[in-house]
Amino acid sequence: MDMMERRALIDVLDSPEPRLDFLSILDHAIDADEIGAVAVTLRYVPDRFNIESASWQRYLAALAANPGPSLEALAARILSDVNDVVIARWMEVSAALQDDRGTHSVVISDCQPGWQNEELLTRLVRLGDAKSWN
Repeated sequence: MDMMERRALIDVLDSPEPRLDFLSILDHAIDADEIGAVAVTLRYVPDRFNIESASWQRYLAALAANPGPSLEALAARILSDVNDVVIARWMEVSAALQDDRGTHSVVISDCQPGWQNEELLTRLVRLGDAKSWN
């Protein structure tokens, strides 16, 4: 599957409130050929669009057949694909492998030029895991 076919699998919905910064989180595990079982987390601050969650799962399932040569390549491919479709204010992709030898994790991020929300980013760092927000 080429890049354009892969990206076409990502469906978007209009953001419910494009003026506000809020965090969206999508988690999914895949069995990536050549790499193994990978836990993938996408955290992003939407601009105009949100990813439709069922399409996220379809996209990752298709990507699992050709993830690239490494965990780093997989994370970079996801960031590039999603950034092209969603154009988020801020985005972070985490990919992690865990086996009996230990854990290998990759975190890669990007943001729109000039975007800043220090309060939101500080909160992410302070809490360590955005899923624990109350």
